[in-house]
Amino acid sequence: MAKVLISNLDRDGEVREFIAHGRAIVGSAGGAALVKGTFEPGWRYSTDVGPIVGSASCQTRHLGYVLSGTMRIQMDDGTEYVVRTGDLFDIPSGHDAWVIGNEAVVMVDQSPEATRYAKGGTPTPVSEDRYVALVRRGYAALNNRHIETLFRDFADDVASLIERVIRWDGESWNG
Repeated sequence: MAKVLISNLDRDGEVREFIAHGRAIVGSAGGAALVKGTFEPGWRYSTDVGPIVGSASCQTRHLGYVLSGTMRIQMDDGTEYVVRTGDLFDIPSGHDAWVIGNEAVVMVDQSPEATRYAKGGTPTPVSEDRYVALVRRGYAALNNRHIETLFRDFADDVASLIERVIRWDGESWNG
């Protein structure tokens, strides 16, 4: 029987205080991991988190949802975006960010990389297995209406699966 794993973020989570203006709480339950960030007015990555991790630019990819507040994100190339209450986001690494206005920004982040957020020390390289990468490419192709890419990736994955089944079948059923 499968085991259900439950963890309470407020009770069991690891609190990571920023230099000023907020904190991140990192929690997990089995294969699920989540970061809840509270960014108070005046918070800026480059001054409140960057010195902790030794980088003026955030090198973490974020996948999440804004529960409250408004934040501006500036990519390393200068491009700027704004996320606010109710927005889903996929923010690549290489950015600065800061709170806009007088309301705290509260967001949840489910990126596998997010569990390293606001943690000092040497970052561990992120590895993504081929199946997660395939699903990510599939979603991107579907969202961008690149149907040819979607079909090609699907066909390549099916061909790879068939090849493994035949190889396994040949080794196991000789005789």
